[in-house]
Amino acid sequence: MKNRFSEDLKALIAQVLISNNTASELESNAELFLLGPLPETRNWNTKRTYVLARLENHSIQDLVATARRILEIYPTTHQRQEIVSLLPKRIKPDSRTKLLDEITHIQKSNKLPISGNISAEDLAKRVGKEMSLNSFATQIFQLDYNPNNLVENFHLTEELDEVFFRFLEAVTHPLACINTQHQTRLVSAINKHLAQDSLKLIEVEKIEELSVCRVQSVFSSNAPVRKIIFAASDDKPNLVVTDVLSGELEAINPPKESYLIYADEIPDSGLTWGHLIDWWVKHLAPQGNSGRKEETLAREIYTYLHKRLQSTPEKNFFHAYCKLFPITKKHLPALIPQFYLRWDPYTGKQVRLHGQRYDFLQLLPTQTRVLLEVDGIQHYALSPQGEQKYWRADPEAYTKTMKDTRDLLLSKYLAYRFSTQELLSTEAAIKCLSYFFNRLFSNHGIL
Repeated sequence: MKNRFSEDLKALIAQVLISNNTASELESNAELFLLGPLPETRNWNTKRTYVLARLENHSIQDLVATARRILEIYPTTHQRQEIVSLLPKRIKPDSRTKLLDEITHIQKSNKLPISGNISAEDLAKRVGKEMSLNSFATQIFQLDYNPNNLVENFHLTEELDEVFFRFLEAVTHPLACINTQHQTRLVSAINKHLAQDSLKLIEVEKIEELSVCRVQSVFSSNAPVRKIIFAASDDKPNLVVTDVLSGELEAINPPKESYLIYADEIPDSGLTWGHLIDWWVKHLAPQGNSGRKEETLAREIYTYLHKRLQSTPEKNFFHAYCKLFPITKKHLPALIPQFYLRWDPYTGKQVRLHGQRYDFLQLLPTQTRVLLEVDGIQHYALSPQGEQKYWRADPEAYTKTMKDTRDLLLSKYLAYRFSTQELLSTEAAIKCLSYFFNRLFSNHGIL
């Protein structure tokens, strides 16, 4: 039995692609559009049957990733709203409606339109190209406090999370607020509703006495990150505790070939590629050679970090991320490979702490720590007597993996595990990670 959701989304994706591309463009840009492989046994004689054939084996997750990519490439397509209405949302329509009711009530009490102290057009520009200026200017943001207008004319209750977040950030922006009291009231009311989804409007900068806020996740660790030991080889770091009371650690003669140590202050906005580039120039670039182009530095950082990875799936993961979110895009979160979370000076059978080094780390806004693991078959199976061709299910190995994940979550790490089967090629990794990171960053107000 066919899934109605899948069939509807496939049909809409096909409509957008065939109306914006020739047959040859569809074929040459299939990877860009996140289309699947072409079935060998199928015949097609139109662009529509061609696209549907390449979507035939897409899972729901794959379809959502493809749909989001289509909206990125064609943000003003006529089918946009139909596609958006089918995509999953973190903030549900009922919660959005209640939130919009409260915003309109506050604006009405200040004798302001819903856009606040700025024009409808200015608010539309702040929120983005998805917004309809005509809808804003003529029907929604005049002195009309009926929140149904936002639903009927503008579809805010069904919009993508990132668009809805930008709307909330725009109506609370210093230019849209008449004074501190007005802004505080708006932010407090909005946060009351966002808290139900572990979100919050958080101050990221000041303009005079008012705050510029961003919607961010509040699932975060309480303690700030002081050091990151990363890009580690099999040589364990030689560490000493230099101050027991404050827990200060120091590496003794750390060789660059074995691991790197990032000890710069990490802002509340998280660790970005820009921070990593600045740190690289300051600590690792040859003297007198700090004026190199960003593209050169990015290539140097990529090459060094890529070499620190051991397995092909890990390398595919890193390569795919850097292709989707390039190092030259300095505002995007950095992907830190092979980092130490725990450390035990003992080795071999004497080791008391398991799960010391992990595959990837990201530090997102509000000190949110994201841990990303690429799990091979050894995480759930055992190879008898080292025979790599023969594996059997190993409940003990699987139990260790599950226990480690629970411990990480309870320690306020967002732990996500990927199977090596998802990352067997660069193309597969791009498809998998495009969906994952777009959702992750959207949830944390980054995209």
